[in-house]
Amino acid sequence: MANLLLMEYEVLTFATTLRTRFLRPVLVGKRHRLTARLIGRWSDGFRAEADVSVADGELCAVVAGSYAAIRPEHVGSLLAVDRHERNRLERYLAQTESGKP
Repeated sequence: MANLLLMEYEVLTFATTLRTRFLRPVLVGKRHRLTARLIGRWSDGFRAEADVSVADGELCAVVAGSYAAIRPEHVGSLLAVDRHERNRLERYLAQTESGKP
């Protein structure tokens, strides 16, 4: 779900809470569909939910989590990113210089 927040809102986040409820086994080697959605947002955080289902649509798991935004100036101290990863995060990291939250 943190990927949803990064792709849709261009905000790096980390999970502060994460609850997973398994309804049936999530089998290795099988294709699954993950459907994530944002259900709440506040000044420096997000709440998201996701469903994990198998190809036939049967639900395997439901997930709910809260996420806190990582400020661009803290990325270096919180994450070990190599040059390739840093290039991929360049737009977000550039916000430090522009003063955006």
